[in-house]
Amino acid sequence: TGVLKWIDTVKEQKKNLVVLEIGAGFNTPVVTRFPAESVVRMLSGGSGSSSSSSSFSASLVRINPSDPEVPLDLKAAGIQQGWGVLKALSEQPEDLKKAEADEQEFMEERRETLALLRESGGVQFWQRFKK
Repeated sequence: TGVLKWIDTVKEQKKNLVVLEIGAGFNTPVVTRFPAESVVRMLSGGSGSSSSSSSFSASLVRINPSDPEVPLDLKAAGIQQGWGVLKALSEQPEDLKKAEADEQEFMEERRETLALLRESGGVQFWQRFKK
């Protein structure tokens, strides 16, 4: 696929890469979360700790208020503050206010969903996947 060709090109050109993952939790981890981790692994030669012989590296930055955990085998950082950490990157205050409002709305919907899951006993099912 195109992504695999691009990964090969990055590796051949010995470019450094940071995979920035924003808000990918465990609803559908095979769509974003696991592939992001796989890209970092592929570009790190199979493990997250880049060898001293390598002149490039790959890292993962995961921004997620509810699921910031990162695999121990990757050169990675998990940031739990959510969208708020992107403030310094935004020059448009209106966009930032909308992003913060969207984040608050998302977190409220998440709380309501978790409450419904707790009432139905479904939360225990999903908690197994977070471990």
